[in-house]
Amino acid sequence: MTPRLPRVYNIASGGDFLDVLAHYILNGFPYESGAPRVALSRWTILLPTRRAAKQLGLTLLRATGQRAILLPQIRPIGDLDDSQALNQDAELPASISSTGQFFTILSLLDQWAKENPLIVLAQEIINSQTQAIALATSLVKLVDQIETEEVNLAKIGEAYEADLSEHRNAILSLLSIIRNELPKRLHEESLLSRPDHRNRALRGEAKRIAQGSQRYPIIAAGSTGTIPATRALLRAIAEHPCGAVILPGLDQYMDDQAWLSIKADHPQHSLKNLLEEFNLARSEVTNLGLGNENRSFLASELMRPTETADQWSTILIVNKTKITAAIESLKMIEAPDRHLEARSIALILRGALEKSGQTAALVTPDRDLAGRVKAELRRWNIEIDDSAGEPLTHYGRAALTERIVEIFSSNFSPASILSLLNNPLCDLGLVRSDLIQTVNNLEIAVLRNYCVGDGLLGLQSAFERARLIFLSGKRAHTLTAKLDETQWQSMQGLINRIAGLANGVDPNKKLSFQKQFSIFLECVQKCAEGIRSDTAENDSFAEIMDEIAGEAHRLPPCTFQDAGAVILNILRNKTISRNVSTHPRLAIYGLLEARMMPCDILVLGGLNETKWPAQPDPGPWLNRPMRDIFGLQQPEREIGVSAHDFTQGLSYAQVYLTWSKRVDAAPLIPSRWILRLKAVLQAAGLSLQELADHSWVEWAKALDEAEYLRPIEKPKPAPSLKARPIRISVTEVEKLIRDPYAVYARRVLKLEPLPPLARAADAALRGTLFHNAINEWNKLQPDALHKKNLEILLSAGERAFGPFLSDTEISAFWWPRFQKMARWLSNNEIDYRGGVKHVKTEISGSLEFVISGQQFTLYGTADRIDILENGQARILDYKTGAPPSSKQVTSGLSPQLPLEAAILKYGKFENLAQLEITSLDYVSVSGSKDSNEVTQIIPSDGLSIAELVDQKYADLKRLLTSYHNSTQAYLPRVAPFREEGELDYDHLSRFREWMLGGEKM
Repeated sequence: MTPRLPRVYNIASGGDFLDVLAHYILNGFPYESGAPRVALSRWTILLPTRRAAKQLGLTLLRATGQRAILLPQIRPIGDLDDSQALNQDAELPASISSTGQFFTILSLLDQWAKENPLIVLAQEIINSQTQAIALATSLVKLVDQIETEEVNLAKIGEAYEADLSEHRNAILSLLSIIRNELPKRLHEESLLSRPDHRNRALRGEAKRIAQGSQRYPIIAAGSTGTIPATRALLRAIAEHPCGAVILPGLDQYMDDQAWLSIKADHPQHSLKNLLEEFNLARSEVTNLGLGNENRSFLASELMRPTETADQWSTILIVNKTKITAAIESLKMIEAPDRHLEARSIALILRGALEKSGQTAALVTPDRDLAGRVKAELRRWNIEIDDSAGEPLTHYGRAALTERIVEIFSSNFSPASILSLLNNPLCDLGLVRSDLIQTVNNLEIAVLRNYCVGDGLLGLQSAFERARLIFLSGKRAHTLTAKLDETQWQSMQGLINRIAGLANGVDPNKKLSFQKQFSIFLECVQKCAEGIRSDTAENDSFAEIMDEIAGEAHRLPPCTFQDAGAVILNILRNKTISRNVSTHPRLAIYGLLEARMMPCDILVLGGLNETKWPAQPDPGPWLNRPMRDIFGLQQPEREIGVSAHDFTQGLSYAQVYLTWSKRVDAAPLIPSRWILRLKAVLQAAGLSLQELADHSWVEWAKALDEAEYLRPIEKPKPAPSLKARPIRISVTEVEKLIRDPYAVYARRVLKLEPLPPLARAADAALRGTLFHNAINEWNKLQPDALHKKNLEILLSAGERAFGPFLSDTEISAFWWPRFQKMARWLSNNEIDYRGGVKHVKTEISGSLEFVISGQQFTLYGTADRIDILENGQARILDYKTGAPPSSKQVTSGLSPQLPLEAAILKYGKFENLAQLEITSLDYVSVSGSKDSNEVTQIIPSDGLSIAELVDQKYADLKRLLTSYHNSTQAYLPRVAPFREEGELDYDHLSRFREWMLGGEKM
């Protein structure tokens, strides 16, 4: 008797897979016609994914007209996380958890590295926990692939005989330990690896079915059988009297020559292997239902093996009518960039909702593109279901854990401190609203100050320095100046609580991973004492922490920072589906998820080379020759799998293919399949314009080109006279001349720029330190120069620089330059004091005058005023940077010294009578080579100093008169010192926007 052929069927591409499957099931398939049947509830249906299993249940319910029925047992064929996925053998040992597998391999890496300290790879593992984690993660994937494909590593000896580099031999040495030690450790605990457990379960199920234990119908649908154990199960089902295997999209249009030429990167490669496993020809596979014949033919020719592509010249011309019909409702969208691609896709999905009941989905392997599409859809308040979920570390305690790892790995850097404290889940045992205010104060007063060193000692030192500056009355940020004693105490209390996180943590001491993990959890608890734990994300976090705790014994002793890196790596590889209300008619699918999901409009997005398909990567462990030795599949197989997903998606009724020409500044090229599709159309004598759809990109651009989104014009604020300042400092006058908008922002809007976080030592600080030392030096010798002139200046410098000498740049560069400058200045002062009766330093003064009935006040602080023996005065200004030239002073662009002279001449400085000025000097004190000198202002046009002073005083009155007019606007960037420089209020004036919009300065 001739044995019965395996019962293998096919649902062609475009055949609405689950609808066809449901139709045949409800009509008695796979029973022979007229054969007695059992209740549907006793049937078993195996599908590739949980989502497909759930959708089939809904499809069956819909197909029965919503009447109550007992559904068959619908299960995911490969989802062994579900204990009911298969009828597993009760005697099958348990599998190790994914965390346990990772920990075991990480510990084996550590063991190998210690045993081979002279190997470069071992040194990298020992010296970098990050590198060790990355290698362990990739090694876990390799071990999973080896065990999934049931490859025997016994051929390591053959690999050693190959002509390999020293690096590859080191890898073989490591794989030898993995081969021997991993099974041994698992055996000692009576555990199996996850792939081995799955393989045994699948083969056990295949054996059970083959032995006749399966009495009722069993159908495996949608699987391509890429795993050997899965193929064994599919064969047992196909040979069962009431069994059937249903393939997804078997190509039955391809000629035999092309079929024999299929390689690993072809979409039919897995199905070809499966049929060979069954000893079946394609002609022996029965089709169920009708697919999209024209589109299936196009997909077949599109993927024709290169070896037979010469047949295009005849086949495509003959079938031009079929291809023309195939490209109906098939459109290609070439977007200029990733941003416009995402927006075009969002518009397509949004447009689908305009038709009642219409559904649409995006299928893409590109997670960046998926995220952009989700963001664009929120423009219309649409949340879309994303099968990939969201990273767990974006939410709840997992997000807080990431911040805690960062704060320790960065040694409590200001950025990491703020990142932790600003996390909405962090309370440090305080009331969150109180904490927020204290955090804001700490940020402004301390963390945005100069030279905030890393570490808790650096934080405490920065706090004490900021406190001293506040108590001394020196100018601080406006917000800091308003702090009271209670707020400073609150900041100190917060710093103490931050320091409390490090209690029990010795950064250099190695302890057991269990101990470090326990300390870490205590840190999390301290940070979030009042946090809600009854949320989905926190439940997931708790489950992961329990799993880590249960597997912690597998890791060797480590430092606290290394333990944190391991914990964070596990969390970053977890995703969560949040309970967010999503639109029922839109979805984003990964490639596997999309195979069987029905929809009316399908967008295949991100069709760029290296994205879809991804770049073949053999990984860091085995190169291609080594893979051949071991019998491992080459990475091109993954291209074939994603190609199958592409062709399946191509068969939907209405399809959009999208790709980008660039992402950011990097150019991109279309996917190889897009290029092939263009080649097919050209060979068939069809125009590419048949597929091109430019409308969506144009609409996407139009969203940014709407009239209400035109670039802003240059601001022209003109506040009322009551709001305008009537007191102006000598330094602000230059601002009013060069950048009036800055005066408006600071004096009218009361806005003061925030310094950068952990402000680096800059020119402003250097000027402050030099000025403070020189000021003290001048005050200590107001009438006559002391014999220890230099020693006094150096001592003053030590006091000024002292709080900042922990900063390397200041101690290594600035302090030596100050010492050099001090020697020059002390020597220069001997001659410079000639004819000087008395020195006034850091002296404040003001001058009042009336304009149009309004009294104005000019005020300022002079670095130094010398009272000369002849009854006149000389004004000095110390400059650590380049001083203004005489031309800049005379022209009025830098009027500071002439206006200080006007105050001395017509107003009043503290304890000084009005005096005539004989000289205006800039003293360069940078300490750099050849830059220490005195620059005396020499007015142009033959003016005397007195005439220059009167002229600049008159110019000031005219300037203020023009602004004492409610129609005069405070314009930005009237005469900036450098046009390319960044000014304090450019972001507020939206300078870049109105400049790009064509406005002139």
